[in-house]
Amino acid sequence: CAFTEFTQCGRGTNSSPTNILYEVIGSSWKTSINSRVSPNHESVHIYQKSRIGDGMYRILPAWFGEGQANFLGFVTSSRFLDVTNLRSQTISSMKGAFPDMNTFTDIQWVNAINKCEENVDFCVSNGLGYSLGMLINEYLYSIFEPEQIDNVLEGVASGISWSDSISRNLKVTKNSLYSEAAKYIVFEIQEGTKY
Repeated sequence: CAFTEFTQCGRGTNSSPTNILYEVIGSSWKTSINSRVSPNHESVHIYQKSRIGDGMYRILPAWFGEGQANFLGFVTSSRFLDVTNLRSQTISSMKGAFPDMNTFTDIQWVNAINKCEENVDFCVSNGLGYSLGMLINEYLYSIFEPEQIDNVLEGVASGISWSDSISRNLKVTKNSLYSEAAKYIVFEIQEGTKY
């Protein structure tokens, strides 16, 4: 992040020998709902990196790390504040990459997930890890147990591919998982809150 008097920037790291979570706050910073969610989001990064190490962003899909942190950060924050509008803003932000997202079919969302996975620069520059990744993680946690998702991470950390870890631990293929996640995304965007 850019360090200015208005900055709030967080980071969750897996440094040796201890994990570090920090928030940088500028001298003219004002609290917001996002600032109250940020520490929970960053705590998820510490959890992730404790499972898979600092190199996680090189071996996981670009949407996964930030998406899981956003989803779990929102869930834990929802115990003490209403994150509905922040979630809606996060989803709406996908219009930068996908201006016609309100009319996307599930096949178009599968293509979007694959594009985000194959083109890290596209995913990162459009903030799709935070938004598209959040929606995919919402789907994952609604269908699978948290331990199964942990096992996917540990499978990748042990050296097997993302696809193989999904098959082994979730008992579905990556393609079928993405297809079902895409249906969830269509529902959330077209039938849920309008974006």
